[in-house]
Amino acid sequence: MRDRAILVARVSDTGQDEENQIPDMGAWSAGHDYVMAGPVVRIHGKSAFHGKHLEQLYREAVELVRADVADVIVMWAMDRGTRQGPDAAFRLRLDVKDAGGRLEFTEEPELNGDSLDAQEAWGKYSAEARRESEKRIRRVETGNHRAVANGAALRKPKYGWEITGPKRRKEWAVNAAKAAIAREMFTRAIDGETLGAIAIWASGADGGKWDASRVRKIIADPAYMGKARTTVSGEPYTYDCPPIVDAETWQRANAALKEPKRYVRVPVSPYAGVILCGKCGAVRRRTSGGG
Repeated sequence: MRDRAILVARVSDTGQDEENQIPDMGAWSAGHDYVMAGPVVRIHGKSAFHGKHLEQLYREAVELVRADVADVIVMWAMDRGTRQGPDAAFRLRLDVKDAGGRLEFTEEPELNGDSLDAQEAWGKYSAEARRESEKRIRRVETGNHRAVANGAALRKPKYGWEITGPKRRKEWAVNAAKAAIAREMFTRAIDGETLGAIAIWASGADGGKWDASRVRKIIADPAYMGKARTTVSGEPYTYDCPPIVDAETWQRANAALKEPKRYVRVPVSPYAGVILCGKCGAVRRRTSGGG
């Protein structure tokens, strides 16, 4: 009987693409005559050093092994699975084994199997992965402190801005088209529109994916009145950025969001309870979105 495989691809940076790992894992699985047990698990923008990826990894891959849907989890390399050191690496390995399966790595086949050499490689590679992450963190922190000393921006620009300037002296510049849409959101909030209604308008005006939660984050963010906030080494850091709205507009919009909204009940649809689904016979009901 052919082994059933589930492929897991992970990247920690939202600017990276986990798709680059999939061809190698697919070729590995084909070469071992594995049957795909499900779609590729894509873990995007989650750090293996802080373990933010583990919940999805266990839910979408390890649980398939435990449920006897898959026999092997295929990953690109050790650092795609963990960067937390030998203890975490062996814990992951044993959890998959206890579930009834095994882990395999396409770029580091010396890790595969239960031999003493493979176990020794697990300890060595997982230690190297953690050491590499710690060095990277120190480099980032050093760069961040230099940027702070220059009063520069640290994070990628939010909606309404674009990034300019040399390294360690980055600044946000207003993107005229997106800034106009952001200003209209504040205006509509002041006029009493619901977040859902603003999101529907923004989807049509911008063409992007908008919902009430994303609109709320924009209106509540002080960056839009010129004060961008983040953290550096656990400490708060505020830096100036070009404002998109003035402080009064920002305050009025946020005050408006806290006011209770009155919803007007729509008339009863004349077709409610009349039209039936042609497949299952269920009654079709009228629904409304965004209030």
